[in-house]
Amino acid sequence: MTTRGCGKRVKGGLYACCGTSPYGEPIEHFLIDPPLPYNGDPFRAPLVQERNGVKDLIFWVGQEFYPFCPDFIEETRYLGVSKRVPVNFDWSGVTPFQSRMFFIHPKALVDETKESVDRCPKDIPTHEKGGEFCLRSLYFFVDAELQDEKYFRKIGSTTYNVPRMVNNYRPKYSAGTFLWLPFAHFEYVMPENKMADDRVKKALAEGAPIHLVDE
Repeated sequence: MTTRGCGKRVKGGLYACCGTSPYGEPIEHFLIDPPLPYNGDPFRAPLVQERNGVKDLIFWVGQEFYPFCPDFIEETRYLGVSKRVPVNFDWSGVTPFQSRMFFIHPKALVDETKESVDRCPKDIPTHEKGGEFCLRSLYFFVDAELQDEKYFRKIGSTTYNVPRMVNNYRPKYSAGTFLWLPFAHFEYVMPENKMADDRVKKALAEGAPIHLVDE
């Protein structure tokens, strides 16, 4: 059974989701590189931003679950995204494959580094020459373990390979929006008694894109 850095989903919880597909775009397509600076406070419930009658959702990725920004990127590469929203969330205007989900991490930017990288995930020439901050730089600063002369980082069920800096330098981070994904649907994790919350039943009757799942 796969696990996420944020743990198991909660019975009776409602989640905004985007899965993976062998026919979809790679995660690099959805990266925002360089990330967009975010100067606000952390938040729990998603923020909503309207765009031409469609609602986009903005999520905070907690450092307590994903200590480093690449943790969330690499988990999403293999498992997709499942972010909890309030059960009474106003779903009107949140439209499958038209609405977008944006993700902010407190360690998405490193202000003082514009070092050249071996490979920019977006193939931006100025990033590979060190002319602008590149998301790839974040991979140099994660805590990793040495195995067979390579460094690996594990978060939940996801393990990924990382480069390693010569020293243990700790940069000064700042928050930023680093990823967007299309919203696919909501998933409601059924409680033990198999009785859906009345608010979920009402939303389903109104046509909300909610899938009922066991876990």
